[in-house]
Order: sequence, then C-alpha cells, then structure tokens
Amino acid sequence: MLALGKNQIINITELQKISAEKLRQIDSSKKPLIVMDAKRKTGIFVLVDFETYESLLQNPLAQKKQFTSAIKLTDFDFAARGLFWDDAAITNKQFCKILKEKKHARYSWAVTRLLERLTSKEILSLFSTNAIREMLSAARPRGSIKQVWEEALEYWNKQT
Repeated sequence: MLALGKNQIINITELQKISAEKLRQIDSSKKPLIVMDAKRKTGIFVLVDFETYESLLQNPLAQKKQFTSAIKLTDFDFAARGLFWDDAAITNKQFCKILKEKKHARYSWAVTRLLERLTSKEILSLFSTNAIREMLSAARPRGSIKQVWEEALEYWNKQT
C-alpha cells in the first residue's frame, strides 16, 4: 500500500513514481488525494473516486465540505502569498493562531488580510461558507471587496 500523509497529500514527483495499480489502492472515497506543487506549496489537482467525480458533475458544491477538510490551515503558506508584507516578524504559525482565536486583538486584521489578498478558491479550500460569513462580519475590507464577498456567499448558498 502507498504510504501517504495524514491528509493524503503528495507532490508531483511522487505521483510520477506511482503505478496505476498503487493509485487504485488509495481510498479516495474518504479523502481526496491532493497533488501539491512542492515549490509553491499549493494544490495543483485532486484525484477522487469515480462516484465522487460524478456527483461533482451533478452539483459542483455538493462535495465542497469533503475537500475543505483536506487542506489544513497550518499547511497553507500565507507568508509566500505576501500576506505579511507590512509585518515581517509574523510567522505562518502565529497567523494561524490569530485566525483560530476570534477574540485575538489582531483577528479583524487577519481576516481582512485574507479576504483582500487570497483568491476565493484558496479561501474556499481553507474555510466553509459559514466560516467565511463569520469572518466577513469581523473583517474591515474595503467597500468593494466586502460587497464582492457578500455576493459570492449569496451565490454559493443558492448552489447548495
């Protein structure tokens, strides 16, 4: 059996070494297999079983919850995405701690930075739509950014 990390994440080099037989042994019905770009630390694509694939074709957001649990907050490289351009002393670990503590003095700053700097795809890979809605209420993004997120949340709620 193929040895995978706890989140079933591998890099492209490892994927190239895997035979089709070994890929069939991966239980992708429980969690998708995420292939990462080792340099950028971002997911390139996701391998899922055929039933999951078919359900995604029918309703693209139906399996979103399953995939959001695949990428942990602590696995995401916020520093590489330029979120700390004004505070070089902060680390990814500290930033994740701020995001987990809603009463933290810098929580509003952290969620504002996320909503303004990351793509919607990246944020959806890290948080549920309910969590995003809560973050938006605590955030202080520029007016146009807040409006875009509110409209996106409304759209995603209609889709599910």
